[in-house]
Amino acid sequence: MSILEARGVGITFGGLRAVHDFNLSLEKGELTAIIGPNGAGKTTTFNMLSGIYKPTEGNILINGQSILKCHPHEVSSLGVARTFQNIRLFTKLSVLDNVKVAMKGKTTYGFFDAILRTRKCKNEEKMIEEKSHELLALFNMDDVSELQAGNLPYGEQRKLEIVRALAADPQILFLDEPAAGMNEVEIEEVMEVIADVRKKFDITVLLIEHHMSMVMKIAEHIKVLDFGETIAEGKPEEIQANPQVIEAYLGKGGSS
Repeated sequence: MSILEARGVGITFGGLRAVHDFNLSLEKGELTAIIGPNGAGKTTTFNMLSGIYKPTEGNILINGQSILKCHPHEVSSLGVARTFQNIRLFTKLSVLDNVKVAMKGKTTYGFFDAILRTRKCKNEEKMIEEKSHELLALFNMDDVSELQAGNLPYGEQRKLEIVRALAADPQILFLDEPAAGMNEVEIEEVMEVIADVRKKFDITVLLIEHHMSMVMKIAEHIKVLDFGETIAEGKPEEIQANPQVIEAYLGKGGSS
């Protein structure tokens, strides 16, 4: 059974059909990319797959369970975590606290435990602190754990978003343009981070990205959207040579 499956998914806003007949099947451990020119419907598709938007057609299943009636936090509890195009860190909190916040959903102590600071509360808070430091250390960020997140360089903020998403212990990680606004050195670092994530956490990764060199290097399978329709899918070498994809990005006549 696929870990995530989209069957004929689409959405209409008023009279505008943003995405139509989108199909996807992800197996555990795969790294798949969704690409396409601006306005192709990539982020809208992500928003449907993560429960932020409700499709007007089709069905989405995670481990065989439909998420059509689920709220975003319920989708998250099924093992889905994501980052966004625009960085959404708690900029006034420390790097460490940003990671700890993502783990709060895993706690089992109650309101009175927190008020009375019971042993159960203290033990779980200690576990969260230790695991947060472990995660940051994996990505060479533990030495900045006490800095305000908003004071980090842009590339480090992007990396922190990925670390925070991993803190939720997901089965599926959605990365929405993780290299947006980065220079070439930072892009290389993010590619290494994503490769490390797959290796160390054995999770499924679905990403949207505009940097084609990055996509072609790390993705195993690519789907191409244009005006809300899937125009091609396959391995990176197949996508690079596909005339429909070239036309969608460059227009008729290609590079001429």
